[in-house]
Order: sequence, then structure tokens, then C-alpha cells
Amino acid sequence: MDWDLVVKLAESWSAAWQLYAALYRSEQLLGTELPSGLMDRLRPPGWRRAVIELLAGSEAVLRPPVSPDLRYNEFMLAYSAAVNPMSRSFDAFLHYLFPHPSQERSSGIAAILERAQRAAHGVGSTGVALGHALFRRFSPARAA
Repeated sequence: MDWDLVVKLAESWSAAWQLYAALYRSEQLLGTELPSGLMDRLRPPGWRRAVIELLAGSEAVLRPPVSPDLRYNEFMLAYSAAVNPMSRSFDAFLHYLFPHPSQERSSGIAAILERAQRAAHGVGSTGVALGHALFRRFSPARAA
């Protein structure tokens, strides 16, 4: 495989960090051998790797939350952290945090209240997802 071409394509499509995550999982879970230095070329900054690992790492994949909503929120936050460049990452997070309704039916004060409710739900969902991920990461080992 022409890994130089793969890296160039991933970089041109702003998908180098997603490729890193996929190859990292393949390496960790399946023992896939990768060319020396490949992962260094694709590696995202440390803070992004930490956030992605916390929210969508091996533990989250192998033992996902029971609640589909919680699983969705954790993976959407991880996706927001993985998108590149930072402006697109921020846009993805804002889209997650303040979801748009399928159609806006109200006007005036009712529309303002609906937007505030959506924003509060997004902030609350973010807090629950981060809290759950932190608890999973730092809680004492569970009995098997």
C-alpha cells in the first residue's frame, strides 16, 4: 500500500485524525502492523487524543453506556473533537450543543423559549456525557 498517498489524501480531506483513530483501533484491538512513523505523521494533538479516548475509547466501544442517548452524546462529542480544522470542530460542537429543530412552528416569545430549551438540553446532555465518561475513566475497577 502507498502510505504516503494515503496520508496525503487524508490530510487533503481533513481526515488525518479520523484515519489515525481507525488505524490506532486496528493496531490495538487486532494487532495490525503499520509502517514505522506512520502514526506519528497522523497523530492529533494530545488534548484531542485524550478527549476522544475518554469519550469514544476502547472502554466506550467495548462496554458502551446502556442508554442509547448517552452513547450518542459521548460519540458526538468525540466526533466534534476529531474534526479538523478547529473551526469545523467548533461548528460541529455548536451543532451538537444547539440542535436545530426539524421545523420551527412557533414565533415570537414561544420561538425564543423553544431555542432556550434546545440550548439547555444540549448543555445538560454535554454535562451528563462528560460526567459519565469521567466516572467510567476514574471510578474504581468494577467487579467482573
